[in-house]
Amino acid sequence: MDDCTIYVHPVAATKVPPNTWAFLFGHEFAHFTESLGSHSATNPSNELKADIVGARYAMAAGYRIEAFLGWVLTEPDQQTASHGSLHQRVQAIAAHFGVPQAVIQEETRRALRYRATH
Repeated sequence: MDDCTIYVHPVAATKVPPNTWAFLFGHEFAHFTESLGSHSATNPSNELKADIVGARYAMAAGYRIEAFLGWVLTEPDQQTASHGSLHQRVQAIAAHFGVPQAVIQEETRRALRYRATH
């Protein structure tokens, strides 16, 4: 975090769509710009703040939040003390930006189809 280095797993680099990368990078960048703690020294509240700030960055660059949220919901609902529940964070992000659940559900179906072919 101190040198702003983000490491990307080579398999993930080929499997994750560009729209999703925009939000992931935005999230990590928000940790730095908003002083929201390092990866190992954070909490669910800071993670959600980084999600929201990072989403604003990605959306300002023209990326689609609903596609990102749908993609995340195809991931297992990981839950840790430092990051909380991944799926609960998706719901909080959707509520913050006013993204309807029906739109997220359709994007989740689309992401599942994408994963099945890639």
